[in-house]
Amino acid sequence: MEQNKLTIIIPTRERGDTLYWAIKTCINQNYDNLEIIVCDNFSSDNTREIVADFQADKRVKYINTGKRISMSHNWEFALNHVNEGFVSVLGDDDGFLPNTMLQINSIISAHNASAIGWLCPHYRWPDFDYGRSNMLSIHTEDFTIKLLNAKDELRGILDLNNPNKGCGILPSLYRNFVDIKYIKKVKELTKNFFLSQIPDYYSGIALSAVIDDFVYTSIPFSISGGSGRSNGASQFNQHVNPKESNLFDNEGNIPYHKNFTKSYTSSVFSAECYLQAQDAGLFSKEFFDIDYIQIIRASLQEAKTNHPSRYKYLVDCLIELAKINDIPKENVLREIAKYPNKPLNDTHDYIVEGYNHLTKRIDVDASKYGAKNVYDAVLLYEKIYNNRHEFMKLQNSIIPTISIIKRELMKRYL
Repeated sequence: MEQNKLTIIIPTRERGDTLYWAIKTCINQNYDNLEIIVCDNFSSDNTREIVADFQADKRVKYINTGKRISMSHNWEFALNHVNEGFVSVLGDDDGFLPNTMLQINSIISAHNASAIGWLCPHYRWPDFDYGRSNMLSIHTEDFTIKLLNAKDELRGILDLNNPNKGCGILPSLYRNFVDIKYIKKVKELTKNFFLSQIPDYYSGIALSAVIDDFVYTSIPFSISGGSGRSNGASQFNQHVNPKESNLFDNEGNIPYHKNFTKSYTSSVFSAECYLQAQDAGLFSKEFFDIDYIQIIRASLQEAKTNHPSRYKYLVDCLIELAKINDIPKENVLREIAKYPNKPLNDTHDYIVEGYNHLTKRIDVDASKYGAKNVYDAVLLYEKIYNNRHEFMKLQNSIIPTISIIKRELMKRYL
């Protein structure tokens, strides 16, 4: 079978410690027509040296922005270095599962796909400050491959009626491979590809304007990592790591859309990116009409269990959002009253070890099996995932301990 050109972009900034392991997962691929572009956002740590250690592998390429720029501008800079094939963006604390490129290529070829996205499990690094660290989540769904319509999925996300739907289902550059010709189509219309400071959300929405159908699969090809300095985690948890959050906000970012204040919820992020794309001409006014009260309601539902300081910050932002969009304050206060703050106990983490039949997920304390980074985590994930049905037989309900698995199965498979 012909190997399509696959390019993995790893944007990075001052995270040589996690980057090393992310690159290691990328070179652990038996696929020749692969390019791994590390795009260094003018780091002052040992990032350049770390990449040099891998450049005996001719698939690894290093580029540097030459000055400090925002995350979206860093993604844009990297994207300008890709001219053919399919491209994906990998976070510098994320990782690809071993030898997944052949399978990705096979699905692309079989379906003549414009893009392929996948269900992405999660790993919390040992320095994760926002909850129980070193936890690895393993999805247990059977393999499915679906052809989805991008615009239908986008409408479903924007109407906010399904809380389980998020921009991760769209053909974005993150957790997807996308044919570069569709990225070029967007740029023909908007010049710069990224027009929002939230590049993962924005890319899925912008590409939905030019892609009709795309492939989505429950087969996990990569793991989303959360480390102590993750941009995403810091944005949603400013009360824990304001330094990292403020650093993100003050790096020459693309201005937030005029209809919004920066409220850190998925529903606000989705709507902000959509309006940026609409203003740029990617969508007509008739495609979707934003319901600001619904956004306020969904944001409160999302944040009601958050830390009190974050909940208060969100409430202030939502009141300002209503003012900007001429929504009576009493309407917002009525929604706030419906969703009062009920924070989780800081000493308790909702993730417990074992198989959860509601989420169809196995959660493992990866430290018990020697995992210290995302590379260790992807190897552990593969072993457990390949034997997930055996795990599920022993644990058919939520069990707050992994002793059964550890005794009966871990010694067998790990």
